[in-house]
Amino acid sequence: MFGGSFKQVLRAGDRVRAHFQNRYNEKSTATDVGTLLQFTTSEAEVHFDDGAVQCVSKTWIAERLAPWDLDLAPGDLANAHYASGKGRTLGTDLGVVLAVLEGGRVRIRFQDSVMQTIPMGWVEQVIRLQPGDRVMSCFKVNDGRGAKSLKTDLGSVLQVSAEEVHVVFDDNVEQNVPKTWVAQRTRTWDLAVEIGSVADVHFEVGDDGRRSTSTDIGIVVTNCVEGRVAVQFQDTIQQTVPLGWIARLREWGPGDRVQAHFKTGGGDKSNDTDVATVLAASLLEAELYFDDGIQQCVSKAWVTERIRNWGAEVPELAVGDVVVAHFKRPGNHCRSVQTDRGIIL
Repeated sequence: MFGGSFKQVLRAGDRVRAHFQNRYNEKSTATDVGTLLQFTTSEAEVHFDDGAVQCVSKTWIAERLAPWDLDLAPGDLANAHYASGKGRTLGTDLGVVLAVLEGGRVRIRFQDSVMQTIPMGWVEQVIRLQPGDRVMSCFKVNDGRGAKSLKTDLGSVLQVSAEEVHVVFDDNVEQNVPKTWVAQRTRTWDLAVEIGSVADVHFEVGDDGRRSTSTDIGIVVTNCVEGRVAVQFQDTIQQTVPLGWIARLREWGPGDRVQAHFKTGGGDKSNDTDVATVLAASLLEAELYFDDGIQQCVSKAWVTERIRNWGAEVPELAVGDVVVAHFKRPGNHCRSVQTDRGIIL
């Protein structure tokens, strides 16, 4: 098998080139391409691309063309080949996985509503949509019938059901559309957002509340509910926005060196930023020690940049450790430019 000296483990869904039974029920001279459905100790059931299904000896498999490495589950959006006439199509179409069956087969409803049971190895790509994903999708046009649009638009996934996805488009229009209307996932949601997270977030603009082009720094103040979170921005305004509007997390913690706005004499946010060290953080505020010796509690959204990751650069400290550190200068207690050696007490 495979004509080599090393062992390869076959799996249902593998694409293979194999000999087949000819009209005399004998081993063919030529080989053909097919998909493995299932196998026993000595035989393999192969669904050849011309539509023939045969149980052949494993030794008849000449080559594995592509190993099966996808994880399928009901509700997945799949890009798959389908049966046309007797054989497997060259092209693929979008469909929703209805069931994963025994014997290496899967049942799919394609976007033209045709349902087929096909070898699972015919699936080329799987998209498991989740809240927070950014997608390009068709939408329902305003013609009174909810017909499918000819073009696609960008949106964020709020919720996912078995065959539909609830999308809020960037113009703030919400719709439930068939999963097969999703033409592309432009960004997979992969951020670990929790209450207190600081992030770059798009926000609502205009009278219609459409998604902003730029982002602002905000603090997540609620858990995700139906694909949305509440965010408090630098100006203390709160908005409830789709999870997918969070562009990136700003990660920093006690000990880190940061660039941050500070409170002016009237307690307002400064226009400029200054360098500080993070002492502690709560849900909405960070306690900072600025290099000029001023200590303030400011909004976490006022921290604009981490310039030193203390945890990554400094090992754990213990009493008695000898360290090289900056010190407070006499008088105004500002941070020294130079360092000195000292002992942790």
